Amino acid sequence: MENKPSGRTNAKGKSKEDSFQTSAVDQYQRCITDSPGIIEYKQRPDLTIDEIAELRCKPLACQVQMCMSVPHKQASQRDIFTGMPVNFNSECENHKRNFYECIERERELVLEKIKQNISVEEILKS
Repeated sequence: MENKPSGRTNAKGKSKEDSFQTSAVDQYQRCITDSPGIIEYKQRPDLTIDEIAELRCKPLACQVQMCMSVPHKQASQRDIFTGMPVNFNSECENHKRNFYECIERERELVLEKIKQNISVEEILKS
C-alpha cells in the first residue's frame, strides 16, 4: 500500500493549505508594492489627514489582509458582500488592532507635521 500524504494536494503536489499560504504571500507582496495608481494617488494635493495616515500604515493593512485570507484552524465566516471566507481569530485581531493604533498615531504625527508646514510629499516620504 502506498503511503499518501494526508489532505488533498493539487497537480504540483501542494496541499490546499500550502497553496493558500503561497497565494496569501503573493497577495501581500502585491499589496505592499505601490502600484502606479497608488503612486498617482499619493501625489494628489487634496489628500486628507486620514488618507495620509492610512497610506503611512499600509504595511499593517496588508498584514491584516493577508491574515484574513489565509485559512486558519478556527472556523471562518463568510463576508456578507463577497461571500468569501473571512477569518476572525486572535492573530488577525492583533493585526487589526496594530493597524488601527498606527492610524491613530499617524493622524497625530501628520497634524503635527502640517503645523510645522511640512509638505504632504515630505510626510509621505518619511
